[in-house]
Amino acid sequence: MRRERYSLRAPQPHRRRIARVAPPTATQLAWRARIESVLRVAGPALDLVLAAGDRLSRVVDRQAPLPEPVLPIALPPQRAVGAGTAPAPHA
Repeated sequence: MRRERYSLRAPQPHRRRIARVAPPTATQLAWRARIESVLRVAGPALDLVLAAGDRLSRVVDRQAPLPEPVLPIALPPQRAVGAGTAPAPHA
């Protein structure tokens, strides 16, 4: 007796497989190593730049004036509307 498989996913009739990627060449590996070494050296300097920018933004934010409070707009008084009358029929 054959068991049917049930899936919680919607059927995907046109599903494609992703092709495998070729292994990196020697030149690509050399460039990757160079870039990673530059980032390793520059990392602490970049951390200092981020920390200084964070401190500076906090100091500048403290010195910013508080925004003016929004005042409600005074609307002109409207006249009271009472019970209406039906319009006169046209003869």
